[in-house]
Amino acid sequence: MDAISGFTSIGGDPREVSKLLTANVSDEQKVAELARQFESVFVRQFLDEALAPMIDGAIEEGKSKNDIYRSFLTDALAEKITQKTDFGFSSALQMQLQSKFNIKDGSGSNTVK
Repeated sequence: MDAISGFTSIGGDPREVSKLLTANVSDEQKVAELARQFESVFVRQFLDEALAPMIDGAIEEGKSKNDIYRSFLTDALAEKITQKTDFGFSSALQMQLQSKFNIKDGSGSNTVK
């Protein structure tokens, strides 16, 4: 997915979805990237709650600064984690979307990496 690697997270800029949908890549790659980004949003929700006690106790500057720092940290972690690890959410979503829209991947399996 070299052509897709330049796209940022859906959470970062909603215009990225439009760029992805009009990019010169296969439908399989588009579905795979959108599914990965959805998984990233999902993982971010878990990380936000998990990191709250650690970050809130570490920074003594006030709640708003803690929230901003935690937001940046969880966004970056979720993005990197889902780029390197598949928790299964994106694979399941890919299979669902590929089935619904009759998209066949070239590898003979149901997921695109």
